Amino acid sequence: MRFATFMLAFPALVGGCAAPRIDGVSRTRIGHVFCLRGLADVFSIGLNDLAERLRHEGIDATAASSPSWRTVGSEICRARSQGNLQGPVILIGHSYGADDAIWLARFLRRHNIEVELLVLLDATDPPAVPENVVRCRHLYQPTILGDLLPIAFAGNPVQAEESNNRTVIVNQIVSPKILKTTAHVDHFNIDASASVHNLIVDEVLRICPKRGGSKGSQSKSRVDPTSRRLRAER
Repeated sequence: MRFATFMLAFPALVGGCAAPRIDGVSRTRIGHVFCLRGLADVFSIGLNDLAERLRHEGIDATAASSPSWRTVGSEICRARSQGNLQGPVILIGHSYGADDAIWLARFLRRHNIEVELLVLLDATDPPAVPENVVRCRHLYQPTILGDLLPIAFAGNPVQAEESNNRTVIVNQIVSPKILKTTAHVDHFNIDASASVHNLIVDEVLRICPKRGGSKGSQSKSRVDPTSRRLRAER
């Protein structure tokens, strides 16, 4: 059982665990983004800014406390069954929120809901990625503590479930080359990094087409279901 278990009730004091209500309000782009903050909501407030930026780009996006992932999953299922959730489902998480984003993807698998994109920011103790995820991108920073005690500290790549031959998983070590900046980025500020936000927004925009426009960009994000590509990029 992970270290954060004793903190499950604390987010209600700092941000609440209520799941977002998906009401089907039309935005300029098709798709829904759900961000899960990390431990006690303290270190992941940058995801609030990311969700706000995505909304300015015309995408339905919200941020929630990671312990509420089951409630978020139930709301996604409710909205999909009622026709209020159309287009790609995208999950983003930081730290323990990244771990719970994978648990949320597994929950959605049981309800036959596909996750077009799963973005993980320095996951801490992540489970294996399920096959209903089309693409997973993990930005992480290796650490000595992560090497010594991976169940408690971040800094390790994510893996697909043994039977998952579908998901494209890209593990990327955070570096100036990837982020195109020399600014220091670590576990405690990766969620708020403008360069990281730029990478995420660019990828989300490629997946979420404009309403009434071509869906070509969305179809390009899909992968050959017969093969899994697992790679690390530095």
